[in-house]
Amino acid sequence: MVDKVVWHYLSLAAFPEDLVPGVKTLDLSHNFIQSLTENATSKLLSLEHLDLSSNRLEILESGALRVLPQLQELILAANQLHKNYLSNGKALASLARLKFLDLSANNLDNDMVHCYLVNITSLEKLDLSRNKMTKVSADTFYGTPKLVEISLTSNYIMAIEEGTFEALVNLTVLNLAMNSLHCISNFNLINLQVLNLSSNALECFLTEETDEQHQLQVLDLSHNQLFYFPLLPKMHHLQYLNLSSNAMSNLSSNAMEFLRTTAWYKGITNFDFPLAISRRTAGLVKVIHLDLSNNQLSSFPIHFLSNLHSLGHLNMAMNCLQDLTLKQTSNNSLSSDENISESSEKHDLTFKSLKILELQGNSIQALPRQLLDTMPKLENIDLSHNNIEPCRCQSTNEIKTPVNPVPTDREDCMTFSTVPNLKELSLRDNGLTRLSPYMFNQTPLISLDLSANKGLHIPGGAMVGLELTLEKLSLQENQMVSSEMTFPCLKALKVLNLSDNKLSVLPFNLDCSPLESLDIRNNSLEMLGKNVPKSWAGSLRTLFISGNFLSCCAQGWLQSLQSAKVKIPDLAEAWCVYHSKDRNDPAKITSDHSHMCSQLGTSGYPDIVGFGAIIVLLTVSCGMYFVLKKGLALPNAVGFIHHRELSRLREMRVHETTVSII
Repeated sequence: MVDKVVWHYLSLAAFPEDLVPGVKTLDLSHNFIQSLTENATSKLLSLEHLDLSSNRLEILESGALRVLPQLQELILAANQLHKNYLSNGKALASLARLKFLDLSANNLDNDMVHCYLVNITSLEKLDLSRNKMTKVSADTFYGTPKLVEISLTSNYIMAIEEGTFEALVNLTVLNLAMNSLHCISNFNLINLQVLNLSSNALECFLTEETDEQHQLQVLDLSHNQLFYFPLLPKMHHLQYLNLSSNAMSNLSSNAMEFLRTTAWYKGITNFDFPLAISRRTAGLVKVIHLDLSNNQLSSFPIHFLSNLHSLGHLNMAMNCLQDLTLKQTSNNSLSSDENISESSEKHDLTFKSLKILELQGNSIQALPRQLLDTMPKLENIDLSHNNIEPCRCQSTNEIKTPVNPVPTDREDCMTFSTVPNLKELSLRDNGLTRLSPYMFNQTPLISLDLSANKGLHIPGGAMVGLELTLEKLSLQENQMVSSEMTFPCLKALKVLNLSDNKLSVLPFNLDCSPLESLDIRNNSLEMLGKNVPKSWAGSLRTLFISGNFLSCCAQGWLQSLQSAKVKIPDLAEAWCVYHSKDRNDPAKITSDHSHMCSQLGTSGYPDIVGFGAIIVLLTVSCGMYFVLKKGLALPNAVGFIHHRELSRLREMRVHETTVSII
């Protein structure tokens, strides 16, 4: 017995009539079927799941579905069911056990939808997305009283009649995203748990002040035109609130001046709207994720957010935040004379649960230390695409700075030392030119992104304190030269991105790191070491090398990597150079270079460099021996060294530092 049959993409022009009885799941999607007849389905008494999506279906015979007593899921998406909708609707009414119905993308308007839903009393999940509905009438769902989930996304809905969803006592998920709604003025679906109103044209979201307990847990109001914080139910269980991509410039009462000019606000009488928002937001104690990104907020709303005692993830990216040391605005006044530190003491402002803070894409110059101190559990902070200025330590001697240096008291700069739980930090594209010593000391960073800071200088001591914790480091797009990059021995480093710089040699101390992934694309590297460092032998898995000037005649490193089964995804794109006195000819690194290298009289730079270095050392040693033995004057003794050997020594200085590096 066959339980499941999948015959999609077969260009079937009609419903197959030779199916064996006993089939429970039948997938005929993406064919050219135009009608569903009783003769075709009469043998499928056990069918539970039928997928006819993406066909040319126009006709559903009344008996075609009546003979399917076990059918629970019917997918009719992307057909032409706007035709013959009156008779088709009668056919659906015969499905006594149907739980899920997908009528999406069928060009259905409001009246057509009503005909299809006249009497499917068992239906629990309904998809009406991508149709042509402009409104939802009060009687639309009278025939489907047991609905638990409804999707109305990507229609043209501009109005929802009062009482449309109230009769659906089991409704927990409602998706109205990508429509044309302008205002939700009386939200009272107390049993609803998930509501998606993203990508509409909402200017308001209002609920009446009642003592009824709303079950709402997830609310998505993103990509709308809200100028104020939504007026949420007084009693709710909200955990996820998305308000991104709106037009909010302030979360306090001074946003009301604009609202008083809107048509919907003029219709509200005897209602203190600002006070209502203040009271309602005090009940956000269960919110764990708040997204305020892509708005117009100019200050960090510390008083407002202090009510969110369970907040774990706050996203305020892409706003207008600049100087976070500015005086903060409270909920009940337009301005405050208290700065962050003073207000924290008076109001005991502490974000005890906050672990993730996203502030990228603002114009922030400094994050006050007092603000970080209010976030004792902070693990991840994204400050990319800002103008952060790192603090300089009081000590004038960078190398001999104490183990626990005391940063300056300036509030216009930032230090990330002694942040007890911070594990991930992004300072990408901040215009950083120099890191201060001990900048991350006693902060257990695992991931650090310093990329896209052109001209960045990392002096000795800048990364002290990260030796045992740092696993991922990004330094790409900095245009750094080798002398500007100094690392301590990073014993936990696994992922390192050095691409798009100007490195001629790799940083010293990399052999300390058990690297798994290394990206050195688009640098000025001419040589890689003959052997992979021993510490990488069992760790390195991926290496990117293209965009360099590697020697075609010194590829011992490549054989070593390939023997160790290290992946080089861009090997086919990598070029190398035949170095000679007269020219530097490029070639694909994967080509056979033996003939050309033999013409140049070399079998690989590492071996020549090593042999030449030995000759020079022996020659110098002999010369010094005769100087000491015979008391010859040093200038005359130097002449003992042949001019040709001196020339070779000068030519090999560049290569000597690369022998022990991959």
